[in-house]
Amino acid sequence: MNSLPLISTLFLAVIHAVAANTPQPDSNAAASCFDWSIVPNTANVAATCLENDSLTQHNSVIELSQCTGNQNGVIGCQVNGGAGASCVFSNIQTNAPSGGVSNFLSIDAACLNAAGVRVTTANFNLDACLSNFNGNLGC
Repeated sequence: MNSLPLISTLFLAVIHAVAANTPQPDSNAAASCFDWSIVPNTANVAATCLENDSLTQHNSVIELSQCTGNQNGVIGCQVNGGAGASCVFSNIQTNAPSGGVSNFLSIDAACLNAAGVRVTTANFNLDACLSNFNGNLGC
C-alpha cells in the first residue's frame, strides 16, 4: 500500500489551513491606521491601527529600522535596514483629518552618507514600507 498520496494530501491541507489563519498585511498602512506620530527621542513611529474586522483598534509602535535602510544618505524601504542608527526622522504627515484614515503617509529623514554628511529626504513615502498586520504595524 502506497501512503504517499495520502501524506501529500494531508500535508497540503495543513499548509492551506495555516496560510488561511495567518494574518494578511494591509500594505497601505495609512488606509487602516490613524493618529500617526513619531515617538520623541526615538526612531519609532506610533499609530492606532484597525484589525481586519475594521472595528477593533490597537495602539501600535514600530522601530523604523525594521523597515527602512540608509543607502549612502538616501532613505529607502528595506526589511531590517537599520536606518534608525544613522537617520533622524521628523515631520510625519498624512492627508487625513485627526482620527481619520488616509491614502498616504510621508516622513522627512536626514541620513548620514559615507562622507558623514547628512542628506535630507523630504516627504519620503513611508506608506510603501509599512503594513498593518491585523492591527499591528510591520514591514
